Amino acid sequence: MGNIQALRANGVHAATRRLTHHLQNDGHVVEVWHFTRAVTAPAERLDEGINVLDLPVHAVRGVTGAYLQIPTREARSILAERALDMDVVHLHSVFQPDHLWAARLGRPYVVTPHGGYDAATMRGAAGLVKQALVAAHERRLLRSARAVQVLSGEERRRVSQLAPGSRLIQLAFPLDLGEHVTDDYAGDGPILFVGRLDVRTKGLDLLLDAVASDAGLLGGRQVLLIGPSVGDSESWLRQRAGALGIADRVCVRRPIQNRKELVQTMSACSVFVHTSRREGLPTAVLEAMHCSVPVLVTEETNTGTLVRTMAAGMVVSADAASIADGLRNLLALSAADRDAMGKRGKKAVLDSFTWDRLRDRYEAMYRGAAQG
Repeated sequence: MGNIQALRANGVHAATRRLTHHLQNDGHVVEVWHFTRAVTAPAERLDEGINVLDLPVHAVRGVTGAYLQIPTREARSILAERALDMDVVHLHSVFQPDHLWAARLGRPYVVTPHGGYDAATMRGAAGLVKQALVAAHERRLLRSARAVQVLSGEERRRVSQLAPGSRLIQLAFPLDLGEHVTDDYAGDGPILFVGRLDVRTKGLDLLLDAVASDAGLLGGRQVLLIGPSVGDSESWLRQRAGALGIADRVCVRRPIQNRKELVQTMSACSVFVHTSRREGLPTAVLEAMHCSVPVLVTEETNTGTLVRTMAAGMVVSADAASIADGLRNLLALSAADRDAMGKRGKKAVLDSFTWDRLRDRYEAMYRGAAQG
């Protein structure tokens, strides 16, 4: 259950899309159930060969102000019928009312939280509501799952605290940049970020503050921020760069949909940065490593151990001073040293995050879920 639309293929959508395509290409029968307000009656469509069932929902505003998607009676009826032919249902993301209903279909199910239970989401007024939802529904959902797929050691620890006794499997999503990846690291291009332009979550304000702290930090390079805007984040980033006096050093672009262009853009950058305050396991960092690019990441990305172990870049704290120091240290290295970092990062990805490496583990997870 999720969404695999090509134009929204980032984050959870991208992970769902890659996984369904790999499974179908291996001969498994896969169907995506997509709950959406965009349809008023169940409708089937093909998305690059994957069968997608769009299902109507009632949108109900929750106590946090966000809209909750409640499946209509017609949607529930058709899924109860379709579920009879399903071996396993895979629920992507958390705090979804439609997932609570789907879990009662009587079929074995797997849950992937995608970082949705991290500590930051449980703070503040919205966090109190989520804590109540964990107590009321989510804990039972996790404990009743045949498997809970966690993406990092930190997520494993967090889910273990929230729902002791859950059957946890730490398993990353496969990368898929195809035949476009090369070892051509240019070493003198921009400082690159790719992902949702969620200023607070992704720490983009910290990155801008770091750049503004030292006029010579980038050595004439630009910071290139690529991704879909979240609310008014795109305009906020431009305004903030102007207020800090670094508008000439910051470029904000909409998402790149073409995989070849994305690889070319990543390969041309000097350093790939991901300065998040909280994450699940950001695919963009692994994609940059796959492109032989050195990375600068915060511990909160949950990639720090991998980057540090493989000496594939710098790991810093989520504050502007640490980010500035990390960039300064990376850019002070020779292009050859950064190239060596990038090659070590690529080896780490090829050893652990390709479908060829992960296929057997996914099949074992689904087989185990189906058999109980």
